[in-house]
This record gives sequence, structure tokens and C-alpha cells, in this order.
Amino acid sequence: MKCSSEMESIFFMRSWYIREMTETPTKKKYNYLRPMYLKKGDTIAIVSPARAIEPAKVEPAIRFFENLGLKVKLGAHIYDVNNQMAGTDADKAADIQGFIDDPEVRAIVSTRGGYGCVRVIDKLDLKPLAVQKKWFVGYSDVTVFHSHINTTFGTPTVHGTMPVSISDNPSEEAAKLLDQGKII
Repeated sequence: MKCSSEMESIFFMRSWYIREMTETPTKKKYNYLRPMYLKKGDTIAIVSPARAIEPAKVEPAIRFFENLGLKVKLGAHIYDVNNQMAGTDADKAADIQGFIDDPEVRAIVSTRGGYGCVRVIDKLDLKPLAVQKKWFVGYSDVTVFHSHINTTFGTPTVHGTMPVSISDNPSEEAAKLLDQGKII
């Protein structure tokens, strides 16, 4: 059994940690509320915050989302190419910020990872994303957005499949889930 001073020390540290985690201004203000599930008729935006991508690799995802009943908006610079990047940092930031500020958009989906997100994150005002409770979706290099959004605002994000990985031929298991309406 631990002596009372050790128990008091553990209790104090635990109390301090709980108080710090619940009373910090950002976390208290945003309250860790998650965005609502997407439903038919909702609008999602597709952006390219990292490496360049060809239209042929995004078109199956657009059809997939539209078949689920979602409306799809594309960033103005989604197919731009600047060396290996999807356009300039300023253009990528403008696309993302435009959709963050767009009240119709319920989720922002990244086309692919690679490299480039760390170059644009400081150019964005992500606060409206947290206030409006929008989903931010992607993986790989997009993890920099997840980390920043979760840490700063307490808003959950989706570390999930991006358009580059969506094909016109879903697996049998995915097709069954789609038929049952369990994806959205």
C-alpha cells in the first residue's frame, strides 16, 4: 500500500491534470463537440492541400459521393500543378479557407497526401472550422491538420480514405455497407 504522501501526490497530479484539460480557454470554449454525421443533401468540398493529382483519380470519388446523395464542390485549384505540388501554397490555402468559410460545406476532403500541408497550415484561419463543426478528412500528410485542429480546438477530424484511394469498383463488403446505408 502506498503511503499517504504518495497518495496525496497522485491525487493532486490527477486533479491538476483534469482541471487543466477542462479549464483551458480553447477547450472550454469549443467544448469537444463533434460535427454532425453527413446526410443526403449535405455538401462536401474536395481540396488538394499537398501533392498534385490528376482529374482521373478524383472523378471516381466524385461519383461515389454523389451516389451517396452528397453535393460536391471542388477547389478552384484542385488540379493545379507546381512541380510535384498541387499548385502554389497561396492557391491551396485560398481553396481550403474558402471552404472553411463556406457555411454550406459540412466536410472538407483532401484528395491525397504526400507533402505540402505543413506549408499551408499557418496561412489558414481554422477557427471557423471548429465553430461550424465541419469534418476535415484525409490521412498521410493531412495528419498535420488533424493534429492542429484536435489540439487547438478539440474538434474531432476523420483520419480516413481520400479520393485518390476510391475506385469505381468498391469491394463487396463496401458495396454491402452502401446498400445498407451504413457509410454516411
